[in-house]
This record gives sequence, C-alpha cells and structure tokens, in this order.
Amino acid sequence: GSSTKATLKPASDGSLEAAIHGFPISIKHDHQDVEEFKNPEQTLAVIGIDRENKHIDCSLLPHLLPPFKGGDELIHTQVGHSQPDCVVKRIQKHQIVFEIPSLKFTKAIVNKDHLDSTLNNIKAGDKTTIRYLSFNLIDNTIIGTTLKSLLSLSYFSVHQAKVGEISSGTIKGYRMNGFTVQISSQLSGFIPNVHLRDQECKTPSILYKSCDKVKCRVFHIDHEKNKLILTTKKSFMHSSLPVVSSIDDLQKGMIVDGFVAKVGDHGLLVVMFNNLKGWVR
Repeated sequence: GSSTKATLKPASDGSLEAAIHGFPISIKHDHQDVEEFKNPEQTLAVIGIDRENKHIDCSLLPHLLPPFKGGDELIHTQVGHSQPDCVVKRIQKHQIVFEIPSLKFTKAIVNKDHLDSTLNNIKAGDKTTIRYLSFNLIDNTIIGTTLKSLLSLSYFSVHQAKVGEISSGTIKGYRMNGFTVQISSQLSGFIPNVHLRDQECKTPSILYKSCDKVKCRVFHIDHEKNKLILTTKKSFMHSSLPVVSSIDDLQKGMIVDGFVAKVGDHGLLVVMFNNLKGWVR
C-alpha cells in the first residue's frame, strides 16, 4: 500500500525491475500502464512483499498511485455488459489488454482461451466487442470474453433480466421446495412450489422431469445470489396487467397481479412481483 520511487529497467521476460535499498523489485506486465518510459525514474505502488526471498512486487497502475484516481470506475460496471469498440492496447503471451472507450483508467483483460477464433490475427489498435465476465478490484481490471457463444447470450447475469419478463429454460432437477431451471450457460433460476400452479399441488415433483423445457416468468430477482425466482402460474403467465416491481410503481386504483401468501386474523398478505408485499384487510 505504500509508494516509493525507483529507477526502472526492462527485464528479459517483459517485466520491469529495479531495486530499493538493495532489495529487488519487479513490475509484471499487467501492472505496467505505459509501454515505454522517457524517464526511468518512476513512482511505484508496493503491492506485495516476499519476506522469505526478500523480493518486492510493485505496480504502475494509476489507481494504486497517489493521488489516487479512477478506482471507482468499476462501481457502476456490471457483469454481463457488452462493450463495443474496445481497442487492443497490447498482446501478451497468454492474454490481451484492451482499452475501454467509456473508462479512462480501467483496462480489460481477455485470456487467450476467451479469444474468439475469428480474432486470431488481431493486432494492436484493432477494435472489437468485449463482454464482462468478472472484475479484478485490486488490479482495477475487467476480465472479459470475445467468444461469440457468450456475446450472443440474452441472459448472462441477473442484470440482463427484468421483473415480469417471459423467459424459457431447461429443468435441471427438483429440490424439496421447487425446481431448478437453467436459463443460460451463465444463469440459473428457481421455481418454488408455490409458483408452479395457481392451485396447490400436493405432488409437485412429478410436474416436470429433468431436461424438460419450460416457459416461465421472472417473478423476483435475487442480485446477491445471481439467481432468478420464476413463476409458471397460468394467471401470471397470461396476465396483461402492469408489472409492479417497486412501491414507486404503485398508483391509487391500479389493478395488479399477486397471490395470497398468508391468511391472518387481520387480513390477507398478498405478494406481488419482485416480492413486493401488501395487506388486504
């Protein structure tokens, strides 16, 4: 976390090296922010200390150096987002580094096994579309893919789904309280027993078999678990009523879909889309 100044020189493996008080320093290729140094004297951020081998790992990435900048660019970036016009900055042995037009300080990394076969001859300066797979918050980088099979997915994460949307998937199996559904290779959903039919089903496990195709509707989005709660209730599937997914969507006199979750002494507890709840007294 500390910073220091050192005089850098290139190493044979593509990294940069220096020394502080006789201790060797190395800067790996993915922690270099520029290709060449007009001034070899640079400010470095210490990111790792190997006390046993007396070796220090450092970085030149700007968000790790004072004054700190650009470290919040990933806050509003979502897994599954497809970003066109990403520019190849450099090609390394096992990965390609891209500049992202909408982000000033954050780079994208695409490993060679996620490079689409149509891009085998890609070179520095070329542009292509990248889909975000994950983030490396320490390096302030996006891990991406250019594989067409992943770029073409309608649902990559819960961020691409909308409450009330009609979808289809494949039954993966039954658990005690419902069915697991595979929506895409990257996203799964779950149909609770209470959402299988409009009427109570006493033997829900026999409704579907593994590998059955099923059409369903997104009832609730669980962002923390990256999972969709789905419904196959016919009354919800065929309804044309407005979808209420937050209390801000409600208007006085509006007619919306919901189901009775509890009958109490003071009324009925009704659950609407996105787990919005209300009492009918």
